Amino acid sequence: MTSTPSSRTALVTSKSLSCAWPTPSNGSTHATRVYGSARCSKMTRAVRSLASSCSASTCDTDARGAAAAAAAPTTFVHHLRIGVVCASNQNRSMAAHKRLLDEGYTNVYSYGTGKHCRLPGPSIDRPNVYGFGTPYADIHADLSSKDAALYARIGLLDMTARNASVKRAPERFQDEHAQQFDIVICYEPRVFDAVVEDLSSRPSRTYRSVHVIGLPVKDNRKEAERGADDTVALLARIGNAPDEDWENDMERALADMRRQLFGHKQILYSVHFY
Repeated sequence: MTSTPSSRTALVTSKSLSCAWPTPSNGSTHATRVYGSARCSKMTRAVRSLASSCSASTCDTDARGAAAAAAAPTTFVHHLRIGVVCASNQNRSMAAHKRLLDEGYTNVYSYGTGKHCRLPGPSIDRPNVYGFGTPYADIHADLSSKDAALYARIGLLDMTARNASVKRAPERFQDEHAQQFDIVICYEPRVFDAVVEDLSSRPSRTYRSVHVIGLPVKDNRKEAERGADDTVALLARIGNAPDEDWENDMERALADMRRQLFGHKQILYSVHFY
C-alpha cells in the first residue's frame, strides 16, 4: 500500500531541515517531529527527518520504576483514549495494555500492524502464525498441544494466558475505524511507519488530533515490561501539563523523556487529524 503524505511541511526539532510534501487528494494533514538520530529519506519514511542534538545517559531499572510510580495519582491523562501498538499484538503492546489498566487508565486499546500474528516456533524458520482475531485462549491451547514444555520454557504460555486476561483476541490497527485516539504509542519504527501510513491514507473528517509516538522497545518479554514502564512514565510526564494545554506541552514532554529515560535511543513523533 502506498502512503499519501501530508500537505503540510514536516517540522523538525533541532537543525533547520524540512521535507515539502505534495497536497494529497484526501485532504489529510499531519505534522511530524523526531527526537534522536534520524535521516530524511523517501517520502514514506520522512517522519525520521532529523536528529535531536541533546545527549543523555540511560537510567537504570530502579530509576525507571521510580518514574513509572509517579503515574499513580489519577490525572486527566488517565481518561484520554490511548492506543498501544506493536507488530502482532502479543508481547509489547499487551504488556503496556495490561500495565496501563493496572495503573488506572480507563480507555486503553492495543493492536498489531502486521499481516499475521507471528510467535516463535521450534526453530527460527518455523514460527507459529495466527490470524488477527484468533482468541488468545485458542493460541494458548494450540501451543500447549504442540509442545507445552517448550512454550512454557520460552514464556509463550504465560504470555498468552496474560493476554487472554486482558482481552479476547489480537486486533489489527489498520482495521480499527471506530475509535479516535488522543495518543497512539508504537514500539518499533516499522510499526510507527505503518500507523503513520494508515492515518495519512484516511480522509480527515472531524479534525480531531491524534499524537503518534514511537518508543523503541525490543521484542522480548523483559524489554516489553521495561517498555510498559517507559509508557507509564511518559504518560505521567504528559499528565504533568495543565489539562487544557497537554497537546501544546507534548514536545517538551518527549524531550524530557528522552533525556531522562532513553539516552541515545530515538523517539518518533507525528501529529495527525481524524
